[in-house]
Amino acid sequence: DGTVQILNPKLQRIPSHTANVHGGVTSISLNPDGKTKNSIDIATFTPELRGTCHYSPIHDVCFPKKSSEIFVTASEQDIRVWSLSQKRELLRIDVPNTTCYAADVTPTGENIVSAWSDGKIRSFYPESGKLQFMIPDAHSDAVRSLAICNCKGDNSSVWHLVSGGKDGTVRVWRINEKHQTMVHSMKEHRGAETEAKQHQRRQMEAASFGDLQKGARVHALYDPTVFNSVCYHPDESQYITASANNKIGFWDAYDGSPIRFISGGEADVTCLDIHSEGTHLVSGGADMKVNVWHYDDGKLIASGKGHSGKISKVTLSPDQCTLVSVDMVGGIFIWSMQ
Repeated sequence: DGTVQILNPKLQRIPSHTANVHGGVTSISLNPDGKTKNSIDIATFTPELRGTCHYSPIHDVCFPKKSSEIFVTASEQDIRVWSLSQKRELLRIDVPNTTCYAADVTPTGENIVSAWSDGKIRSFYPESGKLQFMIPDAHSDAVRSLAICNCKGDNSSVWHLVSGGKDGTVRVWRINEKHQTMVHSMKEHRGAETEAKQHQRRQMEAASFGDLQKGARVHALYDPTVFNSVCYHPDESQYITASANNKIGFWDAYDGSPIRFISGGEADVTCLDIHSEGTHLVSGGADMKVNVWHYDDGKLIASGKGHSGKISKVTLSPDQCTLVSVDMVGGIFIWSMQ
């Protein structure tokens, strides 16, 4: 229950030396300077929180559109907001007994929108972490992905959201201050929808592409594998996919035809992100490596090792100077792109 106590030689509790920390205590050790690993001062027995981390798989990570200083992670039972420069947790939003699969921040920074295993979409205030609104039964099963849209006419009061469900459905929502309305519902996938992204008027779900205004499919990509991630080149000429056959695929955005495939590593390629200028591509995979690729020639430029589990998501900061990668054992790694 998070209780730390000191006992006298008769194994009796000393009332003045009792402290409570967040979460259960699994081990304790005394440091030479007289403080424990949990940073409890022996003299005053006052706990001091020095650092936190996720204890379970991290499913998503994202930056606000206009800030490279903070980022958001989605994991089991909580969402956390982190400071990039200080490398510490700023805010924790707890939702017990459920899993957050995806999170995104509105362009104005006024909402943290999240997808949950209980079929609900929840939006929170980023400063207090209080619930702003909830869409119950957004999908019949878990909500596995979501993305904030950039539709014509959207503002801080009225905006659109794309969500993907475990049942393969893709839905478009119109959000305002008082109510949330489903605009379109599409069933284009036979399996769970793993990732949703939005670019101009097109929405991307690995790996079919739809028109947000019409609510209709534009393209579908076919390959004898499982698509894990997808992104759009900034000049809108190509789609890029990450798949379970260790390949990174490049597809023509005009007709959806394949252009080329390159080997993405020694195991499944699970996630992708692309530089805002389209010069470099970043991937992560089940081989626990973060790779940076030259976009035009497809050559590997750099490879980072450090993860001890399958990488679940990589994302570049808005200033393109920093890369954050997360994995399925709770690790968060920050890489310099300079």
